[in-house]
Amino acid sequence: MARPLKRMTTLDNVVASAFLRAKSKAEAKEMALEMLQFTGLVQDQNVVSKGLPLGKRKKLEITRALVTQPEMLLLDESFAGLNPSEQNVKQTLLVANRGYVLETGKITHQGTGESLLADEHLKTAYLGV
Repeated sequence: MARPLKRMTTLDNVVASAFLRAKSKAEAKEMALEMLQFTGLVQDQNVVSKGLPLGKRKKLEITRALVTQPEMLLLDESFAGLNPSEQNVKQTLLVANRGYVLETGKITHQGTGESLLADEHLKTAYLGV
């Protein structure tokens, strides 16, 4: 996943990524604002990314990836290194159409984000519930 460009604002970071699909600056900005709204970062759009807390910088990385409209996005411990109160696994899974859990290289669970969040084993093992 691409790391945010530290000297650019949150909005400019997402606009830069949106140019992979957008045909104009106006379209890229519109796409970026939509995705910032979707991921909950719209209120930070004018903040220079190096000034964001770690959790929001990680969310910005995901936002930059999502704005490119990928067919598939593989997330490997996207929120690793954050304390449990900052982890937003639930939000990530709710955005996903489908999720897979791998343990020692094997798929152990798969399904919709909602079904994975409802799984008691996954709650205990990965969400600390």
